[in-house]
Amino acid sequence: MKQKIRTPYFEIGTKNYIYGDTVLEYARAADA
Repeated sequence: MKQKIRTPYFEIGTKNYIYGDTVLEYARAADA
């Protein structure tokens, strides 16, 4: 599962202020 999802979705709290809405797209892709 970790190999499939390269995006650090578990670090959303830290990366949120950097990526902004982009991290939302990653979260949706990971959730899909």
